[in-house]
Amino acid sequence: MLKRLQNYYGFPDLTKKALIHLRSQLGLINRHRRAEDRSEARQEAVEFILKELRGGLTGRWGQRYIHTWVRKNIKSFVSLKDTRILLKFIDNIGVEARTRKEYKKRKRYFVKGPNRVWSVDGHDKLAEYGFQIYGIIDAYSRYIVGVYVGMSNRTQVAVEKFYL
Repeated sequence: MLKRLQNYYGFPDLTKKALIHLRSQLGLINRHRRAEDRSEARQEAVEFILKELRGGLTGRWGQRYIHTWVRKNIKSFVSLKDTRILLKFIDNIGVEARTRKEYKKRKRYFVKGPNRVWSVDGHDKLAEYGFQIYGIIDAYSRYIVGVYVGMSNRTQVAVEKFYL
């Protein structure tokens, strides 16, 4: 982290001691020095995961998403390995249901000829920046009929967020 900050982000005079001080001020820790801190962090994570599972939103999330959610919402550091172990202990049925890898079989459909059915789909990842993207494909030949890139109605919101 120190080398990256020094070489690429314009902090050539940053020292290791100053970085440690900044990280402690901001509450950005990456490991525990004592076993008691680690057990406290695990207990806090268990309580948080149980609360979220009871809420119903996180029941279908995988271990990486849960780990990110835990790290974002509790102040203590919890490793991905600890999160996996805790999740398997707390929600064993949910973990097994997600790891079975039962794929849904898609239904097949038949199209009599070209230009009878066109499939249109949109991509919303750039909508925050004011772009909307749509693709049109002929269902019979899988030929790309068209692609549309235009301004979305969220442009004003994105511009306001950017300038504020």
